[in-house]
Amino acid sequence: MSSLLKQSFSDSDIKELKQKHQKNNKTNFIFLILFSFLFLINYFLLKDVLKHNAYHFIKIISLIVFGLVFLKAIVENNYTLDLKDKIKYVGIVKVKNKIYNNESERPIEHRIQFDDWKINIIDFDEQYWNKINENDEFYLEIAVNSGYIFKLKRNDEDFTKGIKRI
Repeated sequence: MSSLLKQSFSDSDIKELKQKHQKNNKTNFIFLILFSFLFLINYFLLKDVLKHNAYHFIKIISLIVFGLVFLKAIVENNYTLDLKDKIKYVGIVKVKNKIYNNESERPIEHRIQFDDWKINIIDFDEQYWNKINENDEFYLEIAVNSGYIFKLKRNDEDFTKGIKRI
């Protein structure tokens, strides 16, 4: 079992997390404006044109999209908390399991399960996934609230570049 310790952010960590947070905020804002516009068009212009069932279907889809944007905004709040607290976990984690999923209904997944709940399962690009073996140890730096990974290294090789981020 790994043991991660808490440590303060470095200046580069703060800069990196601010950039990620700003990028996500811009994306959220664009989605919110776009779907608000589509919802208003649906509500005011298509109300009389569409059949009753189609109108309600579009209204339900719009509400689901608003809900997803709202949930994403909650996740963004974790970035704000990280920037306020400026604390990260630092330490060594061990690869518990390699997971390859090639189901027809989902895209191919190359996942690594670590032995610490703070990082748990990470999706990797195939080229990085192939370099990882069970029981390998990695140096990890991860934000406490958002789970944003600053560093994931084995020896001198940086595996952070191979992480598939959302």
